[in-house]
Amino acid sequence: MLYQAVESLGVPPDAHSAFLPGEAHLPVVPWTEAIYALTYPFVLLAPLTARRQGDLRRFALRGLGATALIIPLYLLLPIVAQAKSVPDGSSWALPMRWERLHDQPVTAFPAFHVVWALLAAQLDGVTWPRLRVPAWTVAAGIAISCVTTGMHASLDVIAALAAYLLVTRGSTIWAWLCRGTEAVANSWHEWSIGPVRVINHGVWAGLGAVGGLLVALPLAGPGQLGWLVAMVAAAVLGAALWAQLVEGSPQLLRPYGYFGSAVAVVTMGVLAAALGECARRCRADEQLQHAKRPEVRRQRRRDEQGGARVDERADDASAFEQVTERYEEKQPESVADLGRRRDEAGAIVTALLIGREQGRLNNPEIAGTLCFILLVSLTVYVTLDLNRPERGLIRVSQEPMDRLLSSMPK
Repeated sequence: MLYQAVESLGVPPDAHSAFLPGEAHLPVVPWTEAIYALTYPFVLLAPLTARRQGDLRRFALRGLGATALIIPLYLLLPIVAQAKSVPDGSSWALPMRWERLHDQPVTAFPAFHVVWALLAAQLDGVTWPRLRVPAWTVAAGIAISCVTTGMHASLDVIAALAAYLLVTRGSTIWAWLCRGTEAVANSWHEWSIGPVRVINHGVWAGLGAVGGLLVALPLAGPGQLGWLVAMVAAAVLGAALWAQLVEGSPQLLRPYGYFGSAVAVVTMGVLAAALGECARRCRADEQLQHAKRPEVRRQRRRDEQGGARVDERADDASAFEQVTERYEEKQPESVADLGRRRDEAGAIVTALLIGREQGRLNNPEIAGTLCFILLVSLTVYVTLDLNRPERGLIRVSQEPMDRLLSSMPK
């Protein structure tokens, strides 16, 4: 169900192909569809032949673990593999088209066919030791057929092998990672260059920053490279300042600047969000101003170049705009102020009356009263804000008015 749910989402618009350069031009070998289709009976029959309950339970848990590992990868990694076209005139064309009909490119990296084939081969090898080599041969053939049938790229198969190792050798890999990180954490090397002391742990921190940048760049897009580099620089600078100014002392050989790095990154993120919102609003205002009077600008340009007469529609639009501008100039001093004061007075009177009535009750409904007053205040605020369509927080597009002006008869 999870697999089908991911397929129903479709291919993301920013997806990248898993095919390596030149791999997309490799020919499709139709007869290998027989090996590729062998995955279904090979995997389905494997648990039926298990002799021990422990082997069957291990197979089921590893299958669930592979699902829990791979499904999030489908959602997080924008990597797809579009199946190659089926060669015409082949006797295997029908089953190959059926395979492509029920598979989507978004569920190709890693290849689930390979993962399940490897799990089934391992179970068959434990159940029938004499058939261990044939079982692993079938699994290898299925992995190769994923590429030769054009259903997967070679990167899909490699990622599936990595997922299989994580599921089946997870404890071994975890122990190896623990020993490696412990060795790195306990290591100590330093080099003095004048008044500056360089320690090897700074190299690991720098590599971590570069790795984070390489992960964030494809997710955020190339357009955000400048902000990502700025965040990395802010993290390094914040960590250095925190380590030296807050925690630094002659007794500390290795001051801890992590909190300074976190504060600097959060600050840079808030700044990037604020500036991005300002830039978005500026672009929206420029587009609105650019598209506000296209017909009038064209007619004026023609008139300046020599000669064309401004038609009556443009004159009507210009006259209407002049009247509107005069009205907007006068409105804040008269009509707008009067309307705003009326709405504010109405909201205040409403709140006073509600408070007076609630004060008479033995058990006043404080929560309900506050919610009602909040709704009244919100209604008044939205009404006042909509009265300023081009200056308030709620912007109202002037495009319908422009279309109306352009459709007016001469």
